[in-house]
Amino acid sequence: MKGEKRVGEEMAAYLDYQSVYCRKKKVGYNWSAAFFAGSLLFVILAIKVAFKLQATSLGYDLAQAQKETVELDTERRDAELQRSVLLQPAGLEERAVKSLVLMPYNSAKIIRIPVVQEAF
Repeated sequence: MKGEKRVGEEMAAYLDYQSVYCRKKKVGYNWSAAFFAGSLLFVILAIKVAFKLQATSLGYDLAQAQKETVELDTERRDAELQRSVLLQPAGLEERAVKSLVLMPYNSAKIIRIPVVQEAF
């Protein structure tokens, strides 16, 4: 009897499995959901790539602006140095004598003109 009981249990287990297997419905693959998910993933990745390209472009623009800033700052410093050299009193006097044929002033030759104030 013991052997018969075991065969019966195995048979019951097999029949139980078979009933579950038979009740199982075949589920069709939802292609529209897969297409939607794939499209959404593609759009998100495209947006990410676009933002990355824009950030790279802004980085290049920033580097170019910094380079121009350094160049303009160097030009400004050179111009200030040149201006300070040109405005030194000794240099002004030398250029005035050479190019304009001017002579240093003589205090004896200075004529003072009185300032007339008008009454309003």
